[in-house]
Amino acid sequence: MANAADPIIRRMAEQAVLLGLNKDETIDEVKAMRAPKWSVTPQWVTFECGCRAERCLKLYGHSIFDPVIFEGQPEQGVYEGVCAFHMPAMNDRLRFGGYVDFAQWSKHRRRQIMGKTW
Repeated sequence: MANAADPIIRRMAEQAVLLGLNKDETIDEVKAMRAPKWSVTPQWVTFECGCRAERCLKLYGHSIFDPVIFEGQPEQGVYEGVCAFHMPAMNDRLRFGGYVDFAQWSKHRRRQIMGKTW
């Protein structure tokens, strides 16, 4: 069974209850899916493909082009790494913000929107 103390997993269980589903069965089904899988730790959300996002409670001045997951939720994740399969689409998205690629965005913007000092 998933760690129900984790905020992201707990929100998944709460959503299942709101939909009238059994929260334990829903979490087990999500874990067993062949859809893209992920693992959640206190600091990271790591996807089966190799993409990885750092969890954070607050974003500072982020824009629609920034690679953020769970945006608008009580806790978000900002991408730290992108797999080779998803990199072309990520680079296309970041061009809307004026960045050449993920590496340039990461170097110049990632820490800023997470509120980390330079």
